[in-house]
Amino acid sequence: MSAPTTATGWHPDTRRRAGFLGIFLVALGVRVTYALAAAPNILPISDAGGYRLLGQHLAEGLGYIRPYDMARADIVRPTAEFPPGFPGLLGMFHAIGLRSVPAQRLGLAVLGALAVVGVVMLARRWLPERGALLLGLVAAVHPALFAPESALLAESLFLWLVVLVLLAVVRFRESPTPERAALVGLLGGAATLVRSEGLVLAVVLVLPLLVTAPPRRIRVGAGVAVVVSALLLPGAWAVRNLTTFEEPVLVSNNLGSVLAGANCDRTYDSDLIGFWYISEDCFDGFRQEALEAADESVVAGDLRDDGLSYLRDHLDELPKVATVRVLRTFQLYEPEQQGRLATFEGRRLLTERITGWILWATLPLAIAGAVHLARRRRWVDLWLLVAPVAVVVAVAAATYGNPRFRIAAEVPLLILAAIGVHAGVVALRRRHRTVPGE
Repeated sequence: MSAPTTATGWHPDTRRRAGFLGIFLVALGVRVTYALAAAPNILPISDAGGYRLLGQHLAEGLGYIRPYDMARADIVRPTAEFPPGFPGLLGMFHAIGLRSVPAQRLGLAVLGALAVVGVVMLARRWLPERGALLLGLVAAVHPALFAPESALLAESLFLWLVVLVLLAVVRFRESPTPERAALVGLLGGAATLVRSEGLVLAVVLVLPLLVTAPPRRIRVGAGVAVVVSALLLPGAWAVRNLTTFEEPVLVSNNLGSVLAGANCDRTYDSDLIGFWYISEDCFDGFRQEALEAADESVVAGDLRDDGLSYLRDHLDELPKVATVRVLRTFQLYEPEQQGRLATFEGRRLLTERITGWILWATLPLAIAGAVHLARRRRWVDLWLLVAPVAVVVAVAAATYGNPRFRIAAEVPLLILAAIGVHAGVVALRRRHRTVPGE
């Protein structure tokens, strides 16, 4: 028997598909408009510029090589400074003819619009249909979700994969099978090749579900499936790195430059506390003379040791610095300065300001949503939405503060905020119905 039509005469499935299509078109329109009319310039030497060159070299069959060594000095050196996921996507764009910055922005705009549809699908697990669609409209116009696309930053792809991981975890919760566990692991492994915390996020999300999933044979089978599938993609990449570099490298060498630039006098005791800095006293780049004497893994290892050495010598200052790092990531410390710093990564100051305003409005509502779930002892729901925020906090505290590192927490915070609003509306309606004389 087919499902009944609604009061509007629409079949529920038709209405749902129409809602998804409408959200997709709004999200795509916002992203295309921003990409064509307001997107920032891509700086010649930047993460975005490096991603583009890495993708171009892959598409041209040159391999995964240091982008600026090739572009500026015609020197071919293998690299693992960045995980290969996002450059690989840009390489695919390049191979099919999307070679200019505007063309690649449009390609990412389509991906971002699909991610917004994924947000609606995810939100339907906690909100009524109309509430999920309203949240989708918010996500469609939220700069935090579309700004990374036009800046050609890896967070644009990571957002999409985080949404897919969350959807896969929710499906596993509904029906815990080894196949669904394997999908969680595979997506987590793919996310790891974009940002290194991707695998941690997937494991943190699915682990409580593995522990509680009945019966025991399902738990064991699902546990094996998630581990094996999670290691497939990162494992293949690790084999390449272990057979290419002198020092062991699993996902990337990026930790060396991160720790060196985040642990120095400039980032512990100045106006840039909690941030990252490039200078002779902090991270001074991968110098050609150092790369000529040793491969990239050795140089990155030296940088990592420098950063850890400084950290050990200043452990008493670390709690303060780590706190500021987290506050910077959530735009709660010197937000105007943080916005100006973002312009050096090719992001617009006004966009950063708007993102901060939306975040400040979202946080108290998200806390209300979390309290609502806790009061009703919906602990698994609370875990699925709070765990990504906790991972972001941990990464920021251990590295440095940057709002774009918040990307894995953006969607869970929006959903928590929507839960808080919905709970408040329901409570007001109930109160109104119980007021005498109304």
